[in-house]
Amino acid sequence: MRFRSLLIVVFALFLISCQTVKDDDIIFEFPENTTLEDSTFWISGLDDPLGLSSVMAEQLSLYGFNAVVVPDFEVVNDYASITSTGSAFAISSNLLVTNSHVVDGADHITVVINGDEVEADVLRNEADVDIAILRISDMKLPFAFEIGATPAKGTPIAVLGYPMPDLMGEECKYTNGIVSADSGIGGSVLMTQISAEIQPGNSGGPVFTEDFKVIGIATEKLSDLYSLANAGVVPQSVNYAVKSETLNLVAADLLADSEKTESVKDLSEAEQAVFLVKSGDVDSIADDVFVKASYTYNWYDEAYYYSWYYVDPLTIALETADGKMIGEMTESSYAGNPHVSETAYETVGYIVTKIFNDWVSECLPLTNTGEKAIEG
Repeated sequence: MRFRSLLIVVFALFLISCQTVKDDDIIFEFPENTTLEDSTFWISGLDDPLGLSSVMAEQLSLYGFNAVVVPDFEVVNDYASITSTGSAFAISSNLLVTNSHVVDGADHITVVINGDEVEADVLRNEADVDIAILRISDMKLPFAFEIGATPAKGTPIAVLGYPMPDLMGEECKYTNGIVSADSGIGGSVLMTQISAEIQPGNSGGPVFTEDFKVIGIATEKLSDLYSLANAGVVPQSVNYAVKSETLNLVAADLLADSEKTESVKDLSEAEQAVFLVKSGDVDSIADDVFVKASYTYNWYDEAYYYSWYYVDPLTIALETADGKMIGEMTESSYAGNPHVSETAYETVGYIVTKIFNDWVSECLPLTNTGEKAIEG
């Protein structure tokens, strides 16, 4: 992280004085909208027996680019269209509650129900209180949570949701704790503090008491990094939920007109009323870069003397989403031992450095996401 930050600072200073006239040695001519923050480099892993695509992704990441290896470009739309995941819970036969920040700005939203992705509509989105009400059609949910009142400090509570599904899997996760405070971060009276652990992806999940009444919506946690940098300590079990009273204000009229279903009475039924939400932007790949490596290689073994890989040639081509060529570079490489990574880092690393230098030379903006006090 320090290396990446140093690179960004050094090259940002360089950008201040650079000219927009392109250098004669430029190979990769990037579109003006290629940015560190908003563009992704999709790297094809097809026909890559040496795994050079993974090495390239690692090298690009060191320079601050978003880089993802995919089995083939045909699946990029599936990968790219999911820009956010979170949790949601049923409050009637077809109404779900989640956080506004889970679905805000999304072109399409799906809810995973019994393994199938079901389209959902945003019926109401109240960003000021971070609550969104979703509606599904053509099916009836078997169980729903009743909305209760925020309990006193010390009351045992639990959380269900889908934290970091790409890393932890798509099984509903359960954590428990207590109500720690009657207010949220900065003393917000719209929120309550809880000790039950939550992670990114838990956002929108139910916080409920032992009688399975919802008393809040899992929303955010105090950032470990922010707290360490600003207070010198790592917070322990400091998490926040939007209070059920706020949810009632947002959803009461919709709930009154909605068809009722069975109320959750135990943990098994509760899990059937909590869902993984996937939201995204179908146009999100328009500014991305597509990378394809092609190469031939041989293994030479001079018995008891010397062994090496010889890659000749290695060609890396970059294109835009609509198929326009950004640039292509061909190199050869030797490695003085049998480790493929030696070849990969030597050749791919050189090309990636050229990619970044060309990008910088064209005065494209470096961006910084800054610090966040909370993580949702």
